[in-house]
Amino acid sequence: MKHKEYRNNKVKTKAIDVHAVSVWKDMDMLIKFRLTALVVMTSLFSYLIVMRTMNWMEFMFLALGGFAITSAANILNEILEKDPDALMPRTANRPIAANRLTVNNALLLSGVLLLIGILMLGLLHPLVSFLGVLSLVLYVFLYTPMKRYSPVSLVIGAIPGAMPMLIGSVAAQKEITIIGLVLFAIQFLWQFPHFLAIGFMGFDDYKKAGFRNVPEKDGAVDRMIGMHAAIYTVFLLGIVFLPGVLGVVRPLGTGLVVLMTLLYLGSTLQFHTKFDRKSALVMMLSSFIYLPVILTIYWIFSI
Repeated sequence: MKHKEYRNNKVKTKAIDVHAVSVWKDMDMLIKFRLTALVVMTSLFSYLIVMRTMNWMEFMFLALGGFAITSAANILNEILEKDPDALMPRTANRPIAANRLTVNNALLLSGVLLLIGILMLGLLHPLVSFLGVLSLVLYVFLYTPMKRYSPVSLVIGAIPGAMPMLIGSVAAQKEITIIGLVLFAIQFLWQFPHFLAIGFMGFDDYKKAGFRNVPEKDGAVDRMIGMHAAIYTVFLLGIVFLPGVLGVVRPLGTGLVVLMTLLYLGSTLQFHTKFDRKSALVMMLSSFIYLPVILTIYWIFSI
């Protein structure tokens, strides 16, 4: 009898563990944990680069507030894209698209996270909170619907995509400064090779779902998107040395960042030349490596 009770308890415990794992996976897909962590990381690096003296309380509020408001934006994005997500194999299993989470419950969760984010960022400075909300509004209510109409959405989406750098600098300096705008511009330009690579590799799925993420020609991806990526990276090359000019980063740090940007440019030119999935993947992976590496360099060599 005792053995039977033990076995039943073991089965119940296993069922609870499986349910917990399932809930965690759904939450991971809902808030896009890795993407959200990358967004928060760039904001924190921006704070560290321009902040002369570390304030751990501010650092914590920036991390938690940024994570909350970015998660809220991602949930709202998935609510608006519920039907298109269901059409793409890559996103069909998301909890809202797969009807494991109702829209009302998702809205409630997003609202709670948004409120937490606004309050925490507001504790740093009202301008920080305002920029966080502005980023969410641009991402959810302008970029998200525009994706279905025009590749211009990439430019629109790059604005809230670059806002974390500005938010981090404002959290440190309590105002919008030139260095904050420079960091914003760096993240703004970095995004184009990244998202053009993703758009190229997922073109068929995106088209099936009604998204127009990349320029098209005769029903296929425009052959010139590799050159577009290279041009944006050339502009990026013209900006990455400015933190050094502004006296924020030491010359060696500036030189290393320029070198990294040249390598990043090389990946875009390779994609333009080969225009295949492998070179697009290299360009995308290069973008993932590039941003955290140059931000680490800026931080290490900050004055």
